Amino acid sequence: MQRSILTKEEGLYLEQMQEWIEEQEMIKGQLKSTVDHYVFIASSNTKQLSLHQERVGIGRKEFDEWKAENGI
Repeated sequence: MQRSILTKEEGLYLEQMQEWIEEQEMIKGQLKSTVDHYVFIASSNTKQLSLHQERVGIGRKEFDEWKAENGI
């Protein structure tokens, strides 16, 4: 049989733990958001690096062609 009357100490403990659990869920949400943000940034930076390397490659090729055309 379950008792339904809590002592003041039990009530305070129950309320404190419920608040703590809610706080932990909020922290978990913040951490997940932070991780998702950094995953997005890493993905974006990887794409930007790829595009940069491609543009540099094009520039080098054009420069090498220009040098060859001008006998340099």
